[in-house]
Amino acid sequence: MFEERPHGSRTRWTLAGLALPLLLARCADAGDGGAVLAGGAGGTPVAQSGSAGALAGAGEMGGAPTGGGGAADSTQDAGSGGDSTAGAAEGGAGGAGAGAGAGAGAGGELLGAAGNRECDVQLESFTNPSAAHVSVCSLISYPMNPPVYGDHYPVWAAYKSYPFAVPLGFLVHDLEHGAIVLLYNCPEGCADEVAAAQGSIDALPADPRCTDDVKHQVVMSPDPSLPTRWAAISWGHSLSAACFLPSAFRTFYDANLAHGGEDTCANGEDIGADACP
Repeated sequence: MFEERPHGSRTRWTLAGLALPLLLARCADAGDGGAVLAGGAGGTPVAQSGSAGALAGAGEMGGAPTGGGGAADSTQDAGSGGDSTAGAAEGGAGGAGAGAGAGAGAGGELLGAAGNRECDVQLESFTNPSAAHVSVCSLISYPMNPPVYGDHYPVWAAYKSYPFAVPLGFLVHDLEHGAIVLLYNCPEGCADEVAAAQGSIDALPADPRCTDDVKHQVVMSPDPSLPTRWAAISWGHSLSAACFLPSAFRTFYDANLAHGGEDTCANGEDIGADACP
């Protein structure tokens, strides 16, 4: 069952249940995370407001696919995304609105009790998302870590796995488009877990919402500012864990894909390691 833990103005959920955890890896928590900064101007923190609804996960690994999510903005970003001015006409409001706190799936548990204990999986939801475009590589301060909405760059990252930390301003734009972002912080290295995570991404079914050059609307990237070892984030929701658990990731993916302020799945820009020197 889900157990609510009030945490300031957000809602935290601890998971336990009887569903089957797949590929359980024991691992230590990551070190302390620093302030959440993504690359100055215009990056004011957005106050958190209210509590979101429960994320009701489907009990099996596959979960219950949710289909389309947030309404598309009439000024959606251009298809391929590479231009740093792409989508500048978008409004400042992120627009997930009432749907930000709602999960998907009916009755069932996110993962087994053993997996929850080993990986310390927790969910958090945030309401009233807001967002505005700021200059590429400008500094942005987010009201939560990892960020699940807020100001972001006018360019979004291509849907792929990166071996280096992608600036969060790109990734939050991915979330606005309904993507799922997988982050990890393993200072001592965790190649086996990263490989397991990549295998879970590769096993996802092709997303019919996406353009031909995109199979899965997922980005994976290390994040040295992450306060936990692993996190999965979507627009308005986050999952944090001390180790990678495929069943938890898959259910989070099924529950939160395509629930951004703009439901679109054209590929973004292939971000380079020196994008924000």
